[in-house]
Amino acid sequence: MSIRHEELHERFTDHLRAIQPTPAAFGLLREALNRQWNQVEAERSTHTAAARQDIDTARERRARLIDAFVYRAALPEADYRERLAILDREILEAEERLAQADAPVLGDLGGLLDYAEKLVTRADESWRGLAPDIQRRFQHLVFPHGIAFDSDQGFGTSETCLLFSDFEPPDGGGNGVVRPRGLEPLTYGSGGRRSIQLS
Repeated sequence: MSIRHEELHERFTDHLRAIQPTPAAFGLLREALNRQWNQVEAERSTHTAAARQDIDTARERRARLIDAFVYRAALPEADYRERLAILDREILEAEERLAQADAPVLGDLGGLLDYAEKLVTRADESWRGLAPDIQRRFQHLVFPHGIAFDSDQGFGTSETCLLFSDFEPPDGGGNGVVRPRGLEPLTYGSGGRRSIQLS
């Protein structure tokens, strides 16, 4: 026996509707992410200020060193060149830390979260509106290790991505997750089990 392609897609849509987080649940996740993001930004600001201070300090020391050697002849040339190399290395390292701290991490976090909320809290609608090749990517996003289907029990309990896993309702179900490949019409396996391949 086999199952029609349209029926399989319909049942998969129902399964997405059953596991998708509610807007209220996603709101809790949004709050947690915003708190974490604010903490990251505060740490980044601290590292940026520290790196800039290190650069300014090293440059001031370098200027004094040059003054002591060139204008006051207070240092032997060998000592001058050794200290100058050390200060140049300190400046370079501080500039690298500054560049790393200043590197953009994300763009508009609020916009990204708005898009993610629409995508995951309306996963069934999102799925229906996608082109077939994007549907396969969406399947792999939600079920990174694939999903199994049983002719009697329906879709089994499979590992989902983080946005779904914390809100997935506990239920029984088959196991035997398969490699992700794409929703295809199914055929019976042993014991009436049908395996879905997501490609």
